[in-house]
Amino acid sequence: MGHETEVSGCTDSLKEQWELLLEKIEEKTQKLREANQQQQFNEAVNDMDFWLGEVEAQLSSEDCGRDLAGVQNLLKKHQLVERDVLARQDRLGELSGQAKKFVQEQHFDAENIQEKHKSISDRYSRYGVYYTVSSLYSGPLNNVAKPSIEATSKCALHTQTLDWLD
Repeated sequence: MGHETEVSGCTDSLKEQWELLLEKIEEKTQKLREANQQQQFNEAVNDMDFWLGEVEAQLSSEDCGRDLAGVQNLLKKHQLVERDVLARQDRLGELSGQAKKFVQEQHFDAENIQEKHKSISDRYSRYGVYYTVSSLYSGPLNNVAKPSIEATSKCALHTQTLDWLD
């Protein structure tokens, strides 16, 4: 009879340790999921950061074109950048949703995630807001920009003609 209580006590202790082990496994699994999600978020933020660096470099260029062909090429490049900025708006929205979700779920690194999201959002908004507003008002802005572009083109053509005559 003495062995039965001893075996029963060992069995109860083993069950408790098993339950504790299962809890620890669940905690570890959850942390690994969170770490994986954070890694994916960080990669997306790094991609957006790299892309923003390229956009900033393109937009900070002082090149205004030296002739009509140069001006037209720069306008095409600028239109591509504008489309790209607008296209990335959805990706930024996804990143915002992920960051918000991490905070709501009390992710273990929510503070760092919020900081990265704010940084990338602030950088994007410098360009994204401009393009969103300009696309909303493309009619009036086009009416202003078109004569300016035409004048620049005429000026470039005039310069080319003078160079040719010399």
